[in-house]
Amino acid sequence: MVHSRNRKYIYKGLVTQDDFNIRFGFSQARIAIGYTQEEVSFLMGKLPYFYGEYEEMRDGTKLTEEENILLPLLFKTSLSSPIRLDRDDFGYGCKRLIKGEREEKQGVYHYTLHHPWLVRVQKGKIEIKENLPIRFTEIPFQLEAQQEKQAIALFAEAVNWLFHISFFQYPQSPLQIYERIRLAHHDPVLRPRFLKEVLYRLIANKTLLMKTINGGIHYVAAV
Repeated sequence: MVHSRNRKYIYKGLVTQDDFNIRFGFSQARIAIGYTQEEVSFLMGKLPYFYGEYEEMRDGTKLTEEENILLPLLFKTSLSSPIRLDRDDFGYGCKRLIKGEREEKQGVYHYTLHHPWLVRVQKGKIEIKENLPIRFTEIPFQLEAQQEKQAIALFAEAVNWLFHISFFQYPQSPLQIYERIRLAHHDPVLRPRFLKEVLYRLIANKTLLMKTINGGIHYVAAV
């Protein structure tokens, strides 16, 4: 990883062609729904860096079968392979080097993925194959300071209500908590990062406990 003065972040990893396409598809779904990488990690019940490393093609970060089912539910989309890649000459199971760049310009992230494969592109009636970097952008979801305070207050009130109905009598995953609150509140300021802040305050106050169940973080009332 390299951070340069122009706020460019460089990363790389070894993945197969199919794995690359799936990871890229998840990155597009995440950007579409407006979550940060750390928010996805939180909703998955993982450590903050987990999903970011997965999206950045790190070979050592893999998803279980359950997590492959969870992410489409989290992103509210179906699993897809959005790039029409020509068959790898070394076979679909061969891991190839991917180099990525993320550069921030005026509050917008600009991504570039360098890969070794040919992409099938339809131009009129002709299909051509070309190896060009994949480029896309992400506009981070931003709130004013007052809106952030409002979101934290709404989550605090909602979590307090969940305590009153004994919701935390049994361990609950972050996604279960978030979706339960979103059923009652449809305010767009209710982002996962603010729920995390509220839950961690309750842990600090020893009102809530964190437990790891089947590899995922859950939250349960301290008794």
